[in-house]
Amino acid sequence: MKSIQLWRLATVVGVVLAMLGLSSSAWSDGDYLGPKEGQVYITPGVGYMSAPSDLGIDDEEAGLTGIVGFPITDRFIVEVLYGSYEFDYDIGGQIGSDDSSAFWGNVLYKPVEAQGFWQPFLLLGAGRSEFNFDSVASDVNDTQANLGVGVFGQLSSRFMLRGDVRGVYSEDEGGFEPYAFLGLTTILGSVDSAAPTDTDGDGVPDRKDKCPNTLPGRTVNAEGCELDSDGDGVVDGDDACPDTPAGTQVDERGGPPDADSDGDG
Repeated sequence: MKSIQLWRLATVVGVVLAMLGLSSSAWSDGDYLGPKEGQVYITPGVGYMSAPSDLGIDDEEAGLTGIVGFPITDRFIVEVLYGSYEFDYDIGGQIGSDDSSAFWGNVLYKPVEAQGFWQPFLLLGAGRSEFNFDSVASDVNDTQANLGVGVFGQLSSRFMLRGDVRGVYSEDEGGFEPYAFLGLTTILGSVDSAAPTDTDGDGVPDRKDKCPNTLPGRTVNAEGCELDSDGDGVVDGDDACPDTPAGTQVDERGGPPDADSDGDG
């Protein structure tokens, strides 16, 4: 019987990552971290794979695994994974280790922006795995699909940690098995990127700016809109009386209607 510990680990980590990734309270108002559009990357690491149940191999093994990624946008990435594993078998009294490999293609999606160093993602893909038993039994080539969640942990503009957990479905050999991966992502080539566009120059990128036509020199909040410190409905930049008491009626200049708020005497 396969080890229940790996299932529990994969399930717990998967649920936690999914909750963090999809919770707006946990991940808010950051940028999309991890590899970005045009930044091809490699991720060498270790994959932990469980053999398909119908093979009759009761084994789970870690193996060297590599990923190459091609970001299409800051949020969508196409990846290719190759891993090599050796499963121990006992077939008809013949004991040995098979040379197995997995070759998968995946689409990775960042559902929300990151905060701090962590960027969650979802992934979905398919591919083939090959199980070689020498002369003990016939080799097996199996079509597989996988679905999972993971995170990038930003270390620098070029390097980041990457981990994910997946469920792997084997079409020919049956079963739905857990898979885990941990590696170090390295961006190839230049890591320089253009600064976000800020058309009105208020310090808030256009994609987050709810007031994209702020006048030069005005003080704005995190959403790019001018401040109204006294809450009288007139922004500070136009307010001739910036300390109006709460509830006081004001004119378009922010002063009492009977005041000389325009200073014309």
